[in-house]
Amino acid sequence: MTQTLLFAEEEIDSGDIIAKARYPLSGNETESEVRDIDDALTVFLLKNKISDILSGKIKAQKQDKNPFSWWDRRTPADSEVFVDDNTLRILDHVRALPEKAPAFVYIRGRKFFLRLEPEDNAYGVKSGLIELVAD
Repeated sequence: MTQTLLFAEEEIDSGDIIAKARYPLSGNETESEVRDIDDALTVFLLKNKISDILSGKIKAQKQDKNPFSWWDRRTPADSEVFVDDNTLRILDHVRALPEKAPAFVYIRGRKFFLRLEPEDNAYGVKSGLIELVAD
């Protein structure tokens, strides 16, 4: 992963490059881990270049004017996973496991826990669903 510190310009990502910092990713990072790494790289760059920026001693590098990549912002609808019969069988298994012993998988040697959380979190018993049955 590479984080670039650059001067702001009117066009997106078009300013002169002040510095870059890199961190190797394994391919198993979660979204929150990638954000943490991104934040750490940003802080690292700023700490190491802020005095040069403020003093005007920066030797910025012109950017290549190749077109940049742009992706639309994700929406909650983009996170929907479509379920087939095999996946439903697995999800039913995951859903039925206790919190203290959640399902897990190994992906490229890293252990990930699988948990299902309902959107409505309706843990209470709904009235009218319980009936007394005579012995």
